[in-house]
Amino acid sequence: MDRLVALALLVGLTSAPALALPPAPLPDEALIAEASRKLEAGDIEGALADLGKAQAAAPRDPRPRYLRGAALAKRDPTAAAAAYREALALDPGLASVHGELGALLVDGGKLDEARPELKAAVKLDPAGADAWINLAKLETRQGHEAAAESAWAEAERRLPADAEVRIDHAVALRKAGRHDDAIRVAREAVSLDAASAPAQQALGFALQSAGRLDEAVTALGAAARLDPRSASAAWALGVAERDRKHDAPALAALERACQLDCRPPIAADLAALQLRLARPAQAVATLRGAAASHPRSLAIQIELGKALAATGQCAEARALLDKLPRQPVVAAAQEEARTHCAKATPAAKSRRVK
Repeated sequence: MDRLVALALLVGLTSAPALALPPAPLPDEALIAEASRKLEAGDIEGALADLGKAQAAAPRDPRPRYLRGAALAKRDPTAAAAAYREALALDPGLASVHGELGALLVDGGKLDEARPELKAAVKLDPAGADAWINLAKLETRQGHEAAAESAWAEAERRLPADAEVRIDHAVALRKAGRHDDAIRVAREAVSLDAASAPAQQALGFALQSAGRLDEAVTALGAAARLDPRSASAAWALGVAERDRKHDAPALAALERACQLDCRPPIAADLAALQLRLARPAQAVATLRGAAASHPRSLAIQIELGKALAATGQCAEARALLDKLPRQPVVAAAQEEARTHCAKATPAAKSRRVK
């Protein structure tokens, strides 16, 4: 759950029995309301200023602390985690705050620290599907298959008509190498919402991972049609078509993906296909554009060096590859470039003689 999207839920905890608030408003009530409004409007600094005043006005109220955690989650996860823990020290019964802290720790790779927080969240509020989903993802990542499936089952039981939880489940299963189970759960997502591009894409990825490319192309093609502005859907379709040796539709899909968002992996896949189809000049143009937008991408620099060599621009290729970090992948690219240029040199000399 996005922490700022969760604000309404967090602020709603003010009436929860665990807080045992008195009937009269607390002295920080107006400040908390204003801070919440500013957070929803994206005014993080203004919200933090109000929350600081609210905390000073009512030091035993956990709300300024957990709202500060929500505000800081993306810019300073360490400070956000500290704020969530301060809130829980004041009231350990706040299920959603345990859940938000657990999700934050998972995002930071602190899986062992996250587990007790997510366990507390589902124990305090068994109906909270988000905590079950996050716990399921955690257990899946750590290879705890039985615990993961139990958590996924709880999440799906509480959201019986929700395709998104099945999409998350399918993705987790695919990443864990459980391809048949991933296909089954992704099909459930599609059955719940056949018009969902993410559901079709999850099914396509699961089928692709299982080597069922013809079926994967059907699902990924549906995803690309349902969301024609999605570079990821077009990219996935192009890769699947490439893998089943259907070069023309692969090229069309990858070109479409690059038009939408030519980030380095997409540009690299498109250029590699262009080179394989004996279109080196197009590959160079693709990679030059990507390099201009992403000058720090090592993968793009490597692919550009190889493409330059393939077009006979050997001096530029050598200069580019020689300045890259000394890594095995760079050495392989240098060797490939040398091979291209060695083959091209006699022909070039012959043309000059004529």
